[in-house]
Amino acid sequence: MSSKSHAAFAELLIALLVFFVGTVVVGMFQVPCMMFYLFTNEEYLQMIASPDFDYEAIIRLASDMPPWVFAASLLSELGLILIVCLYCRLLEKRKLYTLGFQKKHCILKYFAGAAIGVVSFTLVYGILALTGSVDFGHTADDPITPFYFALFLAGFLVQGMAEEVLCRGYFLVSLSRRSSMFGAVWVSSAFFAVLHGMNQGMTMLSLFNLFLFGVIMSLLFIRFESIWLVAAFHSVWNFVQGNVFGVQVSGNGVLPSVFGTTVTEGKEWINGGAFGAEGGIAVTIVLLAMIAIMLLSMNRQGWLVAISAQEIPYAMQQGGNRQTGANPGSAQNGDGWNGVNPGSAQSMGGWNGANPGSAQNMGGQNGDGRNGVNPGSAQNMGGQNGDGWNGANPGSAQNMGGQNGDGWNGANPGSAQNMGSQGEVQQSNLKNRYQNMGVAPGET
Repeated sequence: MSSKSHAAFAELLIALLVFFVGTVVVGMFQVPCMMFYLFTNEEYLQMIASPDFDYEAIIRLASDMPPWVFAASLLSELGLILIVCLYCRLLEKRKLYTLGFQKKHCILKYFAGAAIGVVSFTLVYGILALTGSVDFGHTADDPITPFYFALFLAGFLVQGMAEEVLCRGYFLVSLSRRSSMFGAVWVSSAFFAVLHGMNQGMTMLSLFNLFLFGVIMSLLFIRFESIWLVAAFHSVWNFVQGNVFGVQVSGNGVLPSVFGTTVTEGKEWINGGAFGAEGGIAVTIVLLAMIAIMLLSMNRQGWLVAISAQEIPYAMQQGGNRQTGANPGSAQNGDGWNGVNPGSAQSMGGWNGANPGSAQNMGGQNGDGRNGVNPGSAQNMGGQNGDGWNGANPGSAQNMGGQNGDGWNGANPGSAQNMGSQGEVQQSNLKNRYQNMGVAPGET
């Protein structure tokens, strides 16, 4: 990677700028639809022709758009996806897989995310029904047609992907290069919540629930390393509540739906009131439960590591050392990696294993040549004060940007500078980038 990371505040400003540019592009698609609706509306034409110009009536008319205009606005979120991807590719020099666009099992993960979205919001609605917070069981006043069912489904699939690409694929990953994964999750989730801050009916509980939604999306993105899964979850969550159960989605008006839902007055703290279910305690309960389950699962699978000098010793000498094994080795200008009997980069210059290699014999200069099926040469692989890493497709530490750090093997080899000790961690296979409270490399 040729891009440099930025401090968290700078990353936030850049993200806001990217979002602003994306919003402008989205507006270029939305405005023509709005203008077509208004100038084909007889009531609107009479208003503007009248000498008594009624601004409130025009605002009411503009907010009471027909369903096709709202669906078109959802589809226009393609513009935001385009802007984020162009920024990451052209300015940050990031490959699309660093945004979570992994090819492996992408279809399976997309359907898995959709299934989680259906189950999750059904649980929310179950709580609403059991507490008497909503009246359910009747056909919607504005029943959805097959055409609108397909149109809104397509629209929410685009809208959910757009918000996940912006907040998780781009912003979360960019933050994690200089911040701990813990901090990146919190900041990106707060960013996601604030983006909805101007929605109608917003309350502190609504804002908190949106933050929790960002947290669970972040954990799923980290654990499964896929934008497909979280985008499907997000999209189907919105579609099910809006077009299946007839619940307001994040403060937007009631949409054509399969079923009709009437909220019970006096129980807004449960059903969310004017904001919709996402403004009530029912969503809070489900999201907190999901977060707890995810954290327990990730902890059992070894993804979470404690922040402890005893458990994660870092030898901050020149090259840096990140070890997590029983007897992690030491390193000067290189790594001795954990394992059963990890070697020392200074004495052995290489990787422990059946036949640990020698950096001297393997051409390493102030770094490691790694043994393996096809042990590479740190010198031939471009290693400078760092690692040339072997694997099925051994990469180049120089080409991979490794300086005083690792060029990492994997399906999507990335690069790293001190891998979470002193320098930045470049975008790579997600599990090889998590430090501090974050995620330990493990099988997915």
